[in-house]
Amino acid sequence: MEIEKLPHETVWNISADPPKIEAREKFRCLFHRDLDGSGDMVVSHGEVFTFELGLHGDAEKQSNAVDIWSRCHDCGWTTVNGVAIPGDLYFELINTVFNAPRINEKGERVERKPEETIKDIPIGTSATIFVEDKVERPVSKARELWKGTGDVRGLEPQFDITCKYCGREAPMFLRHSKLNLIRRDRTYRRLRLPWPLKGYEIKLVKPRFKEVAVPAFRVSYKCPHCDWLPTFVVPVEKDYFDATLDLRDGEPLYYPPLDEWEREAKGTAEEELIHEKLKSLGYV
Repeated sequence: MEIEKLPHETVWNISADPPKIEAREKFRCLFHRDLDGSGDMVVSHGEVFTFELGLHGDAEKQSNAVDIWSRCHDCGWTTVNGVAIPGDLYFELINTVFNAPRINEKGERVERKPEETIKDIPIGTSATIFVEDKVERPVSKARELWKGTGDVRGLEPQFDITCKYCGREAPMFLRHSKLNLIRRDRTYRRLRLPWPLKGYEIKLVKPRFKEVAVPAFRVSYKCPHCDWLPTFVVPVEKDYFDATLDLRDGEPLYYPPLDEWEREAKGTAEEELIHEKLKSLGYV
């Protein structure tokens, strides 16, 4: 007789030893799936945490979950799924991070001895776990669908970015663009400790043979009708990353000027609505 899967096992395969966060189903990118290429969504990392159930009448109880972040390697679109997990799996995942191998002064991996195992982990500790993608995927793939603008905007898409939430057919607006260095040398990144140690952070590193920092743009677009805000993470060449940072006077985050938003809105069905939204935000 087949054992019925638990809720978190229906769609996801999550384990602590080895650290694994995988989708049992194939998810396709909302933006890229109709273009050439696969458009498959791939898990990038999971954020393991606890949360109180006080809003539902019992402040003494806590639940556990993993926010699973996935990304389309073809166009860079990212999204998150909030997956509830049982308490035993939560502690297994946190234990895996707490008891990850140490790094000596030579940068070598040193396995912990049994007597060095940490067992008393504070309830409420959270952690970010980066999973290793076993499939060879060129980091430059998303570059083919984006073009450098050579100015402070940095990038523009070579495909239509329209709202997949409300179905608005007109192009979405660039909300902001941020320059990021994505570090690929870490499998276990950090632990956030709960009260009374809240605010303290333990950083744990499991290095690869070579540290890799991928320069990338984190670009967000906004639907002026329903306010959906999808984000794309697009790797770029380091020289272009540095040149764009110089154009932004060292400021990684770029917001389009107000007149650009107004220009893009002019003549659209939502022109008056967009003006009112900008006014409510204090831009007008």
